[in-house]
Amino acid sequence: MTRRRRGAPGQAVVEFALVATALFMLFVAVFEFGRLMAYWIAMQQGAQEAARVGAVATATQAQIVQVARNQTALLGPGLADCSGNAITAAACTSPTGGAIQVSCTQDTNGDATSGCPRVSDDWLRVVITYPFQPVPLVYPFGTIRLQSWAQVRVE
Repeated sequence: MTRRRRGAPGQAVVEFALVATALFMLFVAVFEFGRLMAYWIAMQQGAQEAARVGAVATATQAQIVQVARNQTALLGPGLADCSGNAITAAACTSPTGGAIQVSCTQDTNGDATSGCPRVSDDWLRVVITYPFQPVPLVYPFGTIRLQSWAQVRVE
């Protein structure tokens, strides 16, 4: 009877440690990508719904921004109304929150502080930005700036 030679003691443990590390990192990366996509989909839904509400000329800018905030509840309560500022202003893209910007045909440079004076056949654009912070193990380079927008004609 011949004896089968077994591997070195502890070989299975070392192989498991190597494979488990790679599998764990892959699992975390897939999870983070799924979280990023969920945030982006929430932002897109919020922009579309806010633009839909804004397509009615009687809706106020505060109502449009509130609809966007309600639809993006997954992102948290930190979305700032940056309609009167540039969307790239530091206060509007801080790591703790994001920004909602509403602009329209009459407001070509995005700096109307009193809201958009919308009339029929004008357009309305809602832009939502959010600084997504992934787990550093997956993406160690800081935040990823997500942006979503929707544009509609005013009825």
